[in-house]
Amino acid sequence: QVRGTQWEHYEQEFHRDFANITEYSFKDFICDEFIDLFQNCEDYCSDQSTLYHEINYQLLAYTNRKWDKIRQFLQVDIYLVNNPYSLKRVDSTFLMSLKQLKWIPTKFIEHIYDEQTKEITKKVTIKLQRSTNVFIRHNSYQTDTFIHYFPHIDKIRLNDELISMLKINNEITSHDIVLRLLEYINDSTYTALSNINISHMNEDEKQKKINTLLDNPPKQPYRREFIESSSTMNRLYNFLHYELMNDKRYMNWPIIFVPNAYVSNNTNLCVGQFLFINEVAWDDPTHLLPEYRLMKFFYKESEIFFTNILQIPLIPSVKSYLELLKNYSQNNITDEITNNVWKIFENLNDENNENLIKIFQHESLIPSMTKFGWIKLEDKPFIPDDKTVAQLFKSELLPIIKLPEYGLTTMGRKFLDNFQFKNLPEILKSNVTVTNAQQSNDLKQFYTQTLPLVSYYLNNETDMFDQSYNKRKLNEIFSYMRFFTVDSIEVTYEYKNTSFNHIYHCYLDPRFKKFYLVKKHHYSQSIDTIIQFIIDDTVKECQYKRDKLDKYYRKLLGDYSKDQLEQTMTNEHDESKPVWKINANNEEHDEISVVEDLNNDDTTLDIHYDSALVDKILNEPKLEIPKSKIKQNRISSQSNSNSDINIQEKTNKSTMYDSVSNNGQSTTTVRKEDQRPDSVLSFEPKKHDIVKFKHIDLSSLTIFDDVVENSNKTIDEKDLLEIGRKGEELVYKYLKDIHRQNENVSIKWLNETVETGSPYDIEINFTDATLNTHRIEKAEAYRQKTGAYIELDSNPLWSVFDKVILLLNDLRSKKYIPSWQLDKMMPKRETVQLAYLYFIPKPHKAGTSLRPIVSSMNMPTTGISKFLDKLIRPIFDKHARSTTFIDGVDLIHRLEAYTTNGHLIPKTYLCTFDITDLYTMLPQEESLDILIEFLFQHGYQKLQNIPIDIIRKLALIVIKENVFVYENKFYRQVIGGAMGTAFTLTPANIFM
Repeated sequence: QVRGTQWEHYEQEFHRDFANITEYSFKDFICDEFIDLFQNCEDYCSDQSTLYHEINYQLLAYTNRKWDKIRQFLQVDIYLVNNPYSLKRVDSTFLMSLKQLKWIPTKFIEHIYDEQTKEITKKVTIKLQRSTNVFIRHNSYQTDTFIHYFPHIDKIRLNDELISMLKINNEITSHDIVLRLLEYINDSTYTALSNINISHMNEDEKQKKINTLLDNPPKQPYRREFIESSSTMNRLYNFLHYELMNDKRYMNWPIIFVPNAYVSNNTNLCVGQFLFINEVAWDDPTHLLPEYRLMKFFYKESEIFFTNILQIPLIPSVKSYLELLKNYSQNNITDEITNNVWKIFENLNDENNENLIKIFQHESLIPSMTKFGWIKLEDKPFIPDDKTVAQLFKSELLPIIKLPEYGLTTMGRKFLDNFQFKNLPEILKSNVTVTNAQQSNDLKQFYTQTLPLVSYYLNNETDMFDQSYNKRKLNEIFSYMRFFTVDSIEVTYEYKNTSFNHIYHCYLDPRFKKFYLVKKHHYSQSIDTIIQFIIDDTVKECQYKRDKLDKYYRKLLGDYSKDQLEQTMTNEHDESKPVWKINANNEEHDEISVVEDLNNDDTTLDIHYDSALVDKILNEPKLEIPKSKIKQNRISSQSNSNSDINIQEKTNKSTMYDSVSNNGQSTTTVRKEDQRPDSVLSFEPKKHDIVKFKHIDLSSLTIFDDVVENSNKTIDEKDLLEIGRKGEELVYKYLKDIHRQNENVSIKWLNETVETGSPYDIEINFTDATLNTHRIEKAEAYRQKTGAYIELDSNPLWSVFDKVILLLNDLRSKKYIPSWQLDKMMPKRETVQLAYLYFIPKPHKAGTSLRPIVSSMNMPTTGISKFLDKLIRPIFDKHARSTTFIDGVDLIHRLEAYTTNGHLIPKTYLCTFDITDLYTMLPQEESLDILIEFLFQHGYQKLQNIPIDIIRKLALIVIKENVFVYENKFYRQVIGGAMGTAFTLTPANIFM
């Protein structure tokens, strides 16, 4: 009986539920007027639509207000005949018509971009929709943020039961958004997400539809335009985080919205495109690409999602840089362009090698240092590893690659290795011409004794070892090396019909295994040549190795001058280690017989890390990292920085020898025979008339309020000058205050009215003629006294910034540090600021008047500095606990323990000592060496999974790149660390 009626779809349900019932009845409700009104609603004329939609709003509002009266007509009960109890409740025909007919006025939002006006306008359209295809707006995160993606109503607050009965969508789920997003990307006919016609589905039906779409992604290349604000996209990706994380198929879809640029003046919306994951990048370490092409610029809050979940590339691909490289290649080659080009090259090492070759094969994108211009692979470029030789051919039409002004980096070298370029010396013919050559026993004797120790040192220092030592067969070269002193050395370099000559004072010829030194030079000046030959890689990171080897060689030079190398070898030499030995009986022989193919690479060496071996090396008494360069009873003599080093023979009573410091100046040291070489250093501070300040309660001085109140504002040059004057005024007023009742003392502020340029700021004069005038020295005098700072020619901020960015991205790309650590250390371009130096008096100390403070809150290295301090300080505190007094209570407990143990007796002396200018006097390299030694000694090979050698690299850039501004001048700290930076105290404590 129900067939052919509106109840027909209930037939199977009735058969199932009422199979054994012969007769049942129900009373249905129907509204013919409603059906007649809306079953053909789309046929109404457009000029009547606004009025028509308003009537529908009123009808919906009326239904909502009168819900208590209307609800009784929405469902009907099914009864047995003559039985008052309901068997089942089902939807009435009236309710079915409410759900099936399009009668609810619904808002559709679409954004339109005008190419001519560059404006984005918002188009709102009202359409009548079925209740199942409508979403309702209410105050929740999802609906407020994403409601414009859906057909919705937002003028009326509907009854919850009405929403439920009409199946109106009351909540936006992740499946709702994903389904619309995929449909929009996949079907270009849709102009907005809200226009997508997706009827009401349950969650299972939505998931099935999503699976179908995910299994059939669009093919590259593919572009789908979209208009949205970056803030909304950030929220969208955050909302879809778990949905996208649990299904890798999304990574095959173009789901990354990349804005082209902000184009609208009246909204934060921007036009962009959905791109594939491999078409985007998180950041550009070169800072050369426009920021709007980088995800970091738009999605700062979603870094973990993009880099870890979607795993987008951290740096751009070569295709991203190609347009920029082509633009550069249209210009003349300058140092700035060369530096920028190399910043790009250094970030292309993760690129497929075939892609790189394909791009650079026919495109002239590599700068040359000669008249050749821009180079392509077809030109067969040469690497200028020997800068001296390369400069000779600068005016020729040779494709010699121009290296960056800041030096070839390891990543730059890796880029060159992708193409297997030849080094320039490999294609040149060279001829060595010497005059009056004589075999030198002095040279031979020196290197015969020192090279075995050097080889052992290099093979056992973890940061100095290099497999190239064996690949280049240095052992064979040194074995047959002959040493000569000559009157002159001239090397002729020839390429085709062009040749150039160059004069050397020292030259090593690896082909014929000969070592030449001009006679007027002492053999100690040949060390640089031997170091350059051993560590021949020109990448700037290897300069650290060369400096460290130079330091070790200078130590050997000092031992050799005192005939102590034999003892050194006894303590250090291990026969099981490969060593470089010079054949003691090496005589003149046919030169041709010793010519070797130095490029024959038949040696491979696997490095295995042995912690026991490391401990052994660290505990070797003669392999300990050299102690401070401060020598006892040192007498400084002024000499030219290029003066020769004369090593005197031992006399019966005393030994006199020279050692070379890092700045090239020589220092003469006299040591008597009966003097203990390891005697305790005695500190004799210089006697100056320095004011002895006592403790100052700064809070009682009103002048200090201005400094404190403004301590967090941005500092410019005017502020720095003002801070300097306020500091002087602070000290001046304090001195005036404490001497106000002493008529015999007068205080004079030299700069009170105008800057005098004097090395002193304040004088304290006494009427008593027997007392000397006391002077308060200023910052320049402090700088000259300590030598801790050097003046720079220009603002170093962005140079340091680039170094930090390159280092951190390099470590991240090599997976030495995870992204969360990278984020803690990475400087922000928009907030980075050059540090500034200021001085405060030391009221609690005698013997020095100023304490230098570097305000480095926003320096490029600040993040690394704080990270290292949090990492290493707890380790030091742990291992130094037994020798550290925490506070007064701890001191009392220790004294009680000493008394109990019999250590505190009447003859016990309690001593204190202070180190003048400790932070600015610590040698930087040695401090880092001791820091690493400390970590190794306590069993640390990694900290938070970061290898110790990487810790050293991070610490090095913090210490070495301590730059600041003071009184309109730029400085770099070259000795010690800066007070005011996080990572200064802990290395100083470990050093002590």
